[in-house]
Amino acid sequence: MFKKWFLGCAFFCAVLSEAWAQSGPSITQEAIQISKELRCPDSINQNLYESELPQASRMKAEIFQLLKEGKTKEEILKIFANKYGQQIRYAPEMNGSTIALWVLPAGFLVLFIGCGAYLFWRRRKS
Repeated sequence: MFKKWFLGCAFFCAVLSEAWAQSGPSITQEAIQISKELRCPDSINQNLYESELPQASRMKAEIFQLLKEGKTKEEILKIFANKYGQQIRYAPEMNGSTIALWVLPAGFLVLFIGCGAYLFWRRRKS
């Protein structure tokens, strides 16, 4: 009787620890991924993941807590954008105020390639 009970408890603990181990890293990995997409407000050109400042540590802990509460990545990014502004995100949402951030680099690239092609064509022609 004791052996069956002990084996049952051991099996239950093994299954429970395996389920906990598999859910743990996924939350941790997701928290790391989110922290790589957000800027540290107290340092220049560093994301939260790289920053070791106290503010960044608090924000990383908040990300982890929000994930444990069941929030999605998009919800967490919106929470931080509402709290700190769109500049907290490395890739801001595409809307009317940020459209220039998305269009201008591509426009300059097309303009640069077009000017280069025109100059090359004109030089070959003469």
